[in-house]
Amino acid sequence: MTIRSMVNTFEGREFYRSLFDQKTGILVRETEWPEEHIDKSSHWRNIPFYPHLAQYLFKDEIGEMKDYYRNEDTLAQELGSKWKEQFGYRKFAFSPSPETLDVQVTNWCAFGCSFCYQESTPKEAHGAVETILGSIKAFDHAPYQVAFGGGEPTSHPEFASILEETRLLGSVPNYTTAGQPWAESKNEKLLKNLVDATVKNCGGVALTYHSWKGDEYFVKAYQAMRETLTGLQLNVHLVCDKDADTRLEQLVYLADKHNLGRLNIVLLAYLPVGRGSWESILPKKVFNHTFPVALQKAVDKKHLIAYSEGMLPYFVSRPELPIVTKGAEISEGIYSAYIDKDGVMTRSSFEGSDANNPSLEKGDLQAGWSTNTELGNNRVAFSWDNDYTVCDTCEYKDRCGPCHDVAYFMCSKVGFE
Repeated sequence: MTIRSMVNTFEGREFYRSLFDQKTGILVRETEWPEEHIDKSSHWRNIPFYPHLAQYLFKDEIGEMKDYYRNEDTLAQELGSKWKEQFGYRKFAFSPSPETLDVQVTNWCAFGCSFCYQESTPKEAHGAVETILGSIKAFDHAPYQVAFGGGEPTSHPEFASILEETRLLGSVPNYTTAGQPWAESKNEKLLKNLVDATVKNCGGVALTYHSWKGDEYFVKAYQAMRETLTGLQLNVHLVCDKDADTRLEQLVYLADKHNLGRLNIVLLAYLPVGRGSWESILPKKVFNHTFPVALQKAVDKKHLIAYSEGMLPYFVSRPELPIVTKGAEISEGIYSAYIDKDGVMTRSSFEGSDANNPSLEKGDLQAGWSTNTELGNNRVAFSWDNDYTVCDTCEYKDRCGPCHDVAYFMCSKVGFE
């Protein structure tokens, strides 16, 4: 039995704990502490909570479970059985509401990168504030965290107030930025408002490393963010396209040259979505040879390495790498969901949507989370001609995520170079 927990790093509190039975594959959230999570002024203050998920959903069938912690295996199996009766077409048990919401604030971005999977440009629109906040409030439980993205989220004229309102709702916001307000902004008042709202309300911020903007731009943005966002975790996002090995080495070099200290580097999967292309996929020889060397150099320099769910096939199939994978598992559509600027929900920001997807406008975000098969069993985001039979017997199958061509290229069990 594995116990999985989420600690809100902003407030230092553990908000829930889940049980995972590796023999049966049952994974359920079992406890939460809403009195710590939900402020009395919150939108959710009048919704009844129970100390155990079992009591919340299945209290009549299972009872009080006085021997709760001494019978965790039995408990997980009983909860899984009851869950299957109610949500039988889901392969996995999941959170009653998304624990993490990935919310698109805008699709506007000044950069218009040629590889942008969101296809953001300076001509795109911002999301309406009422749609952004309404999407968060549409669920029965407050998300533990809301990850704001774009486009460039800091470009939204109401972004500071969105951060404040999200925190008042009981969720801790964070966001990813290209760093323009710190590297290029000429409006000191707007920057101060953004910094104040971020420090007051956020748990962390991520700066995406765009090498094409030049080293000076990245160093200036990173140093300014580190100086102004006191007390917050600052991550550096690195997109793992065909040049990920040289860019990772460049980050390590810049940290040394400019005394940036230890970097928290998050490796993001590159997929041929939006303006992304197959020509920019990280080649197998780089995955197998030069990228591990770059990773080792970064670890040797004491930089911390984390990775997105899309990189799971790479790391779980390579236990020899100096990267911790214990506890890493798929979460999209199980613990997390993506909502675009128009209030439409999918499992992740890489997936497209149509009229069948749950949305704020249709009023079915919570119902869609609980019952929509697109957020459950259908985990194949891409489907081409490769032979995935190697996946069927793989010991990492249940942790790896959707079988698609990019994951296939990442996996060490596939023999081609």
